[in-house]
Amino acid sequence: MARDVRFEPVTPENIGRYSVFDGVLGELSSYQSRIYPGDCEEYISLRNCGLLCWDYIISDGVTAGAVWLEKASPEDRFAVLGIFLADDGFRGKGLGRLAICAYISRNAEKLNIDRVVLNVRKANSRAVRCYLACGFTVTGEYLTQKGIPALKMEKKLCSEVELCL
Repeated sequence: MARDVRFEPVTPENIGRYSVFDGVLGELSSYQSRIYPGDCEEYISLRNCGLLCWDYIISDGVTAGAVWLEKASPEDRFAVLGIFLADDGFRGKGLGRLAICAYISRNAEKLNIDRVVLNVRKANSRAVRCYLACGFTVTGEYLTQKGIPALKMEKKLCSEVELCL
């Protein structure tokens, strides 16, 4: 079980650390949102406009992965969640659940959102179980552009800070 989790914002000064994940995960940008942190100017602009939160996940002093919430427009009352853990050593220990719940609680008010949505490959059963444990529900199924079965999931947020136990 993960003992602790904290977040460190991805910044122009530390963005170089992000490239390490490409070596571990392969073509990481294919799993990322429309904004890959390597595009620093757009990333900073979206962050400054209140449309994007993007942080490294730090667990027990080690950079374990990254998590982000992004909105397409300021009027949106929802954000899209993205998360990855860098390798199998970080998976299956509750770190993803802990990071997701803490990150949503930390950023929901800042982004002015009342729900979080995500897309996940249907075959990624570990991730689906994690999202369900965090309070997400399946709202639809679809095929990706590459023909891969995927799920749409959503979590409605309470007006007060939510805790995942």
